Amino acid sequence: MQQGKRVFVTNHGERVIELAPVPSDEPPADLRSFGMFKDQIHLPSGWGSQKARRKTTEEVIKLMGIDR
Repeated sequence: MQQGKRVFVTNHGERVIELAPVPSDEPPADLRSFGMFKDQIHLPSGWGSQKARRKTTEEVIKLMGIDR
């Protein structure tokens, strides 16, 4: 945590705002980041297209056993 003091803003003696140092420590090593699956998941070209989304939706519906 950064060194510093907390500062209070008051309104007629009542604390209404507190300013405090922001923690600057690195996150624990066990926290996952957005890149945690890099080189582990390979998406085919066009994976974000409307056709691909429709196909995925149909596959999920089929797996869930929903009749349409």
